[in-house]
This record gives sequence, C-alpha cells and structure tokens, in this order.
Amino acid sequence: MKLEKETAVSPVIGVMLMLVVTLIIAAAISAFAGGLIGNNNQDVPKLAMNVKVVNSGYWQSSYFKAEVTGVDKPIDTQDLKIVTSWSKTLINGTTINGGATMVPGETNFNVTFNMNPWSNYEEWRSVCPQGYGPGVGLNGTESANFWPYERKPGGPEYVRGPGPGLKASMAELEVGNLTNYSWFGNYHLQAGTIMFARPFGGDKGGQGTGQLSFDVGYGITPSDEGNTGGGRYYYAYGYSDKGQTKATFNETSVDQMEAVLGSDWNMLRVGDTVNVKVIHVPSGQAIWQKDIAVEG
Repeated sequence: MKLEKETAVSPVIGVMLMLVVTLIIAAAISAFAGGLIGNNNQDVPKLAMNVKVVNSGYWQSSYFKAEVTGVDKPIDTQDLKIVTSWSKTLINGTTINGGATMVPGETNFNVTFNMNPWSNYEEWRSVCPQGYGPGVGLNGTESANFWPYERKPGGPEYVRGPGPGLKASMAELEVGNLTNYSWFGNYHLQAGTIMFARPFGGDKGGQGTGQLSFDVGYGITPSDEGNTGGGRYYYAYGYSDKGQTKATFNETSVDQMEAVLGSDWNMLRVGDTVNVKVIHVPSGQAIWQKDIAVEG
C-alpha cells in the first residue's frame, strides 16, 4: 500500500507566527492604554501660583501665602492635596525634617479659644490653608476671612458677651448654622484666589493683625532668639484672658502655620527652602511644584 506523505508547519514558522500575534496584541493594548492616558491628561487642570513663606520670628509678620495667578479653568480644592517638605541641619549637626500634607475634610488646626464675644470658649478646628478672594465664600468673593467659620446669612443671632443664650460653637458649625466655606476643600482656585496661614497670636482665629494680641502664641514678646517663653522664633504656652476673648495654647495645639509647614516650622530661617507641591488627586499628577526660599 502506498502511504501518502504528511506535511506539517515547521516549528520555526510556528514560533514566528506566535511572536507576530503576540506583538500585534501588545501593540493594540499599548495603543488602548495610550488613549486612556491621553484622555486623562486632558482632564488635568493647569495652575500657576506665587508662593511666599515668611518667618520673621513673630506671629504678626510670619505667614504662608499662595496666590493663584492663573488657571485654565476653576479648580475645586476638593480634588487637590497640598504637600510641603523641608530639611535643614542645625549648627550642632542635628538634621530636622519637616512638612505637612493637607487633605480636604481632614481638620489640621485645633486651638482652644473664643475669637469674638459671640462664640464659645472651646476647641475650634478647621482645615488649612484657608482661602479668600475669588472662588471663596457663598458669593465667591470672600475678601478677608481669618476665622474658622462665618455666620451664614439669615442664620441664628448669637448672644454677645457673658450671660446665657446661644453662642457660636463647633456644634453649630457641624449642624450647618455656621459656614466653613473658607476651609481647604470648600473653595475653588481661580485667578486671584489666596490660600493663607499665619501662626497663632491674635484674635480673629489667632491671625487678625492690627487686632487684640493674646499672651500666648508665636513670638509674643520682642526678645532675643532663645527665649522659650514666647520670644522671637518661639511659642509661648499657657492661658491668656483678654476679657471678651481668651485662649489656651499648649504643646498639643496646632495653629495654621504648623498645619501647613509642620510642627518644627519655627526652626526655618531666611534662605532655607520649602518644597511646595499641589497634587491633582483624580489624575495623581502634581500640577504645581516649586522650592520656595524662606523670607524673614
């Protein structure tokens, strides 16, 4: 019987065909992924800012300020995260690393005080950095908000001074009788928006320059550096009573400057640098980053 000759694909050709198919699939996946990334990039906002970090050694003239100079569209701070970091070596060779991460909804300021005659003396909390200017407030034009809250238009009338009656409180804030639109996460960035923080020392949220100054806080007395009782570059801790306003500031308190730059921020001096980064959380991309030289 005559046997027919069987034919088969060469193993080499088979391997080559498999490689070709694999390359085609890989190219298709790469193109698909590239399309996704490209679409994602289109949703990443653009941000331009001028940032200043100032440490004069005193609460009135020390501050963090980020002023928005341009955006391609208003940016909801609910979608952002701000990260600061810095490092410096002291004269004795000790290295200090500092910084903070600011996340919407996570309170990072807490000080026990009452900021006006119609608020309770209690621990007030807020989310820093606070915003003011365009994009902030019920009408989008909050001009100068230094308090952790504002009275809502048409809201309750709070009793001023001592005596019984309703006073502004964290509980009132939590139920919505007070607004917290200046908190980070509750405002939008647009040209002219300012994000701001100042160390504790005066009334109006511990920040109001030109107003009553407490006896506790940062750089309270005009003395030489090294005075741990609140001289230049140091915090004074304890209780301060100014009549209608009073405050308790201790080692567990966190003022706005500590919330933004970390607990050892007062060690920063002129010429030190702080890295400031703004991250767009939905895309995971940094939309603004720069090393900022500390001013005095």
